[in-house]
Amino acid sequence: MDLEKIKQILKKYLSFFKFGKKHTHAKIYHHWEIILISFLILNIFVLGFSVYIFLKINEGGIFLVEQSQEVRVDTIDRGALKELIESFNIKEALFEDRTTSAPKLPNPSR
Repeated sequence: MDLEKIKQILKKYLSFFKFGKKHTHAKIYHHWEIILISFLILNIFVLGFSVYIFLKINEGGIFLVEQSQEVRVDTIDRGALKELIESFNIKEALFEDRTTSAPKLPNPSR
């Protein structure tokens, strides 16, 4: 390509971004128009993607979990439970004894 043609093409495309005294407001509004249209297209894309994800979740076709996990429920050992209850009863009796009577230790200061 000729060097002059390249310069003309670059001037044509770069003149869009230059601010001069002529038509300044028109170029500014044109920039805002490009920004507004870009965000409008982006918002439409995000809205469409959100609707797609919502419909997939609503159908149950996304985020599937494998159902092959086994559920195991351990029963309570009654002998261990009785031992635990008995130990709590002994501790309760000791607590009641200590709260109702004075300590049975000799006073070391005498």
